[in-house]
Amino acid sequence: MNLRARFNPGKRTPAGPGPVDDCGCATGAQFMGVAFAGSTAWYLSRWHAYSVGGICGRVLLVSFAAAVLGKIVGIVRYRSKHSRSSPPSRRRQAVDKHALANLGERG
Repeated sequence: MNLRARFNPGKRTPAGPGPVDDCGCATGAQFMGVAFAGSTAWYLSRWHAYSVGGICGRVLLVSFAAAVLGKIVGIVRYRSKHSRSSPPSRRRQAVDKHALANLGERG
């Protein structure tokens, strides 16, 4: 059993390849990593124009902005990819009706 399934039993990862990125965290982390490396290289190549604090501040600002953008892209990509399939709302409603019927029998 993987750790994600152990600590969050209501949300299982699929058996297929790759993690589920429904919250955009993985995409945000990828964007942040690329932006951090790129902006560090960019500002260090122009070190004479900026102070050390200015370089650090700008690199952190660009990295944060890229992480937010990546999170949004990840969420949109997940929703657009899964909106084409049949919506789970009908299935969820049937499960909820079944669960409510079972609660009435227990009580």
